[in-house]
Amino acid sequence: MRRLCIFFILIISYNIFSSDTTGDNYDWIYEYIAIDPSDDLYVDVFVKNYKINEDYVKNLIWKENIRLNNVSVDRYNIKQNTNLLPRFPFIFSPFGGFSLNRGFDLGFLYKMDNFDGKFNSAIFASSFGQNERFYNHFGLEFPNILKGRVSIFTNHAIYTSAPQYYSYQYYDKDSNFILNTFNKIWSLLQVKFNKVSDFGIDSLIGVNYRIPLIELNSITTLKFSYIYIDSLIDRSEIVKNVKENNFYIDLGQEFVWNKLKQTETVQVGNILKAGFNFLLPTSVGSIGDSFKFKFRVEDRFYKKIYKEFLLKARFIGTINYNINDNFSGDPFIRGYKNFELIGWASALFNVEFLIPLADVEFLSAVDQNNFPKPARFILYLSVFADFGFVIDNLSYYTDYFWYRPDIRLVKNSFDKDKLLYLSVSNGNYFFPAASAGVGLKLFPYFLHFSGRIDFAINITKLAVYQDFSDAFDIVISFSDIF
Repeated sequence: MRRLCIFFILIISYNIFSSDTTGDNYDWIYEYIAIDPSDDLYVDVFVKNYKINEDYVKNLIWKENIRLNNVSVDRYNIKQNTNLLPRFPFIFSPFGGFSLNRGFDLGFLYKMDNFDGKFNSAIFASSFGQNERFYNHFGLEFPNILKGRVSIFTNHAIYTSAPQYYSYQYYDKDSNFILNTFNKIWSLLQVKFNKVSDFGIDSLIGVNYRIPLIELNSITTLKFSYIYIDSLIDRSEIVKNVKENNFYIDLGQEFVWNKLKQTETVQVGNILKAGFNFLLPTSVGSIGDSFKFKFRVEDRFYKKIYKEFLLKARFIGTINYNINDNFSGDPFIRGYKNFELIGWASALFNVEFLIPLADVEFLSAVDQNNFPKPARFILYLSVFADFGFVIDNLSYYTDYFWYRPDIRLVKNSFDKDKLLYLSVSNGNYFFPAASAGVGLKLFPYFLHFSGRIDFAINITKLAVYQDFSDAFDIVISFSDIF
């Protein structure tokens, strides 16, 4: 099956890169996309049989993010370069990366934005997280309704955490040289694997309607989720066989007010989102035994101060019922270990200032073939601060993972005698959070993904412990924090 999938991808890639081209420029395109024809790397490259449509290009502004409606993937803020899509509607994009505080979370995404000549799209993605799950996704979108104002989409996912779970079981065992070396590296980095073995299937259908005049997107989704929890390892390192089937229904509604504009390199403007999820109980399993509710509002602001000097800011506010959110580490509050910063209520802020260091143009590819136009990217120095607070209830599940480790067992978390919190009431605790750091960001305007490395200091933990080694994180990622 794996060889068949690889063969399928190679065939698609061959068809893309071996297609005939035309010289048509379609001047009206430049009323809707940011780059000038003189700067357009793909100005002479049209994929064969790709029928350009003005409504499609006009509506690209509403498609800056690729969403799979999955918490583990969508947190990476996977963005597609809308300047490329009129020319090159096939997206190959890695996402995730490495964090010193939580290990590898790597994924790869492939999207065909016009697979049938009618502007319908298909998307495939796979991801693996050391402390999460192994996911495989498939989705379809039919956006060409009412001239792009209405789109119908469906996403499906199958996942398991069994590989991570069994890796953890052999974490401290003397098996063979390769496995021992592998485990010693993660032990040195103080990163472990998922302690729960489960298997699940998600099936979602949704409608995205852009309301005329006010240009507000209304996104309604209905998801059916089945989870089989096989076993887990408790705080005493004892394996417990759970063998439980679970089923729940997730009804979601989100509103998006998008005032972003794409420039040659980065987006500027403002985007405001507000949404909620009703997790409806069923009679199948312990997960669906009670009603749960999630509400979240998010505001993102981007402004070029001078030329390519960029200011970015984000606010996230949440209020949930019977369920926590996980804001530990990248891409929320950097510098935190996994499960260190979770809560049912939160107010979080991110501020980032980007200083351009280099503006580079490539004239040819590695095979020495010249580009029609220079391929340009900008390297930025990033200075950032993340801060806010959460209110945690230790008895609540966390996100859509349906478990949480004992707070005393979170690796390098706060010791109980130094725990920085304020007891609110009824088992709720107030946790402040703050971190700061610097990084490097690479924004190529001719690709669908960026590159980033961040060095973060957990200011809150540094103030409690006075120990720099436990308050430091390095993040290497193919996707931006916001």
